[in-house]
Amino acid sequence: GRNHTGCSVWIYVVIILDNQWSSKLNIEIWGKDNCPYCVMAVNLVTEHKLNYVYKSLGKEFNRDDLFQTFPDARTFPQIRIQEDNIGGFQELKEWVSNNV
Repeated sequence: GRNHTGCSVWIYVVIILDNQWSSKLNIEIWGKDNCPYCVMAVNLVTEHKLNYVYKSLGKEFNRDDLFQTFPDARTFPQIRIQEDNIGGFQELKEWVSNNV
């Protein structure tokens, strides 16, 4: 009866809110060609239907841009969420498991 309907509606609302939240997310993945972890990072955010922008070295940015944005960058990918540099793939994975 009534409880069942209430439950469905609640789940539906959560899904809507969830989608709105993920569409406001601003994830940038700065990667390069032939980079397995860059591919894994993109797969991870895609799998969770998170909004992201992928930038590729030599196309959307050069090394100067990279170090300007990520002064401590040593590896690829470099990832930003809401303008915060969070690190690389491992950090992204951790962030997703804590926040998504």
